Amino acid sequence: MDAREVERRRPVWAALSDVYLDTETRWFFPRVALTLVRSGYTVPELERIWWVEITPECMWNLWSVAGEWAVLPLDESALIRRAGGHSFIGRVLGRLGGAPLAHQWRAILQLRNILVGTPDGARQSRVEAWSSFVRVYLEHIDREPLFSDSCTADLRRSGLSPQALVAEWDTVLRPIYRELLVDDEKATESLRSQRVLDLVGKSGG
Repeated sequence: MDAREVERRRPVWAALSDVYLDTETRWFFPRVALTLVRSGYTVPELERIWWVEITPECMWNLWSVAGEWAVLPLDESALIRRAGGHSFIGRVLGRLGGAPLAHQWRAILQLRNILVGTPDGARQSRVEAWSSFVRVYLEHIDREPLFSDSCTADLRRSGLSPQALVAEWDTVLRPIYRELLVDDEKATESLRSQRVLDLVGKSGG
């Protein structure tokens, strides 16, 4: 792997490593997806980077008693060796270690594939809208969303009409994130979705 390819890989490694942090990572997925689009890698290339390179590097944090929640340290030389190594062995190791996050990885790829079909100039605004939706949707249902004001401002800056934002939520993002809900979150999905719609209403007020 030459220096140019390593430079191209670094943002992807960093973004994907965030998925393994010991914190709420689902907020990050729109931003991660945008990084994947900007990298120019194909889906098969990204699958290899996820399963063969980054998962063996970061999966330890899933099992750590006191996991890292801010930034995972990455051994770049090890990542480079995996990138040029035997993909079958690396893929088996990655599949075993990364199995708990397999459904999250599929969601990130879904977001990435949607963004690929989005005009380049509109991608950033779309991701900002998605991020606002997700922050409100995933907030604890028994308290007021902490990020409501900043999310409202982001939606206003997106340039999308309230009608377009509702469609973006209902037909694009909600089906993906509904599958990412866990445990008691599932029972409150409709309330969570209504919070997003209320946010859209505020942004158009």
